[in-house]
Amino acid sequence: MCATPLFASFILLYILHLFVKKFLLWSKLPPGPWGVPFLGSAPSLLGGHIYKRLDSMRKKHGDIFTIGLFHKELVILSNWELVRDFFGRMEVSGRPDAMIFRQISYGNNGIVCSEGSLWQENRRFTMRVLRDFGFGKMDALDSMIQDSALDLCRYFKENQRELQDLGPRLNLAILNIIWKMTADKQFSHDDQDMQDFMNQCMEVVSDSSILGPFQLVPALVYLWPPALRASRRIDRNMAAISKRFLEEVEEHKRNLSSSGVSKDYIDAYLTEMEQQKSRGEINPNFSGTTLNKCDN
Repeated sequence: MCATPLFASFILLYILHLFVKKFLLWSKLPPGPWGVPFLGSAPSLLGGHIYKRLDSMRKKHGDIFTIGLFHKELVILSNWELVRDFFGRMEVSGRPDAMIFRQISYGNNGIVCSEGSLWQENRRFTMRVLRDFGFGKMDALDSMIQDSALDLCRYFKENQRELQDLGPRLNLAILNIIWKMTADKQFSHDDQDMQDFMNQCMEVVSDSSILGPFQLVPALVYLWPPALRASRRIDRNMAAISKRFLEEVEEHKRNLSSSGVSKDYIDAYLTEMEQQKSRGEINPNFSGTTLNKCDN
């Protein structure tokens, strides 16, 4: 008989604890709209374009405001000067604990999905390598872009009497520019394996939009079959994409020049790892896993 009041008291104390904890957090954040318990501002963002909903909140609360989404608080920046200022600060360079980031990077790996010292070191190294390869120099980039554009025009000329979906062809032309710097390779428009690879990448992007509302509460994916199917397709496609990149890295390891001269980004990364190893340095921020996710 005494168990029920005791249990109810425990629940009330727990709810009070959560409210006080949230209130202390809110007191340190920019003001914003009040939300629904447990759901936050999620109901206010349903229906129509999210950016229009956020813009209406901006008109009421200013260029910087806070919204709650389930158990997370999001600070919204609606001013270009604010965005540039904040993104230039290391203390706000972290990544959210979102479902898609975990699926793509298998944790805190790569450049896009990493944070902290791993992100800082790999970003610094990547920018240096790309500058060495001519990234940012008009002549070097123009040459790669022209080669890819000419190859695309050649394909259209050879297949001018056939119906064409421009999307995959343009994507491959762009990929060839990026992959030339990454792995010193380019692909033919008739390469079916590469078309399958592009389809896998595009399917990941498409499925990521389906998972949008579930990024902050992954457990809800299991309650909506389309989202669960999208999540499983992302896992399946990312496994295939990672396998392809891993094979490329292994091929570069077998053909790595002992002179230290790098012809592409993968070579430069492997050389850096070897140089650190020869100096007796143990740097967890440079590893095969991180390289694989940098390529992703």
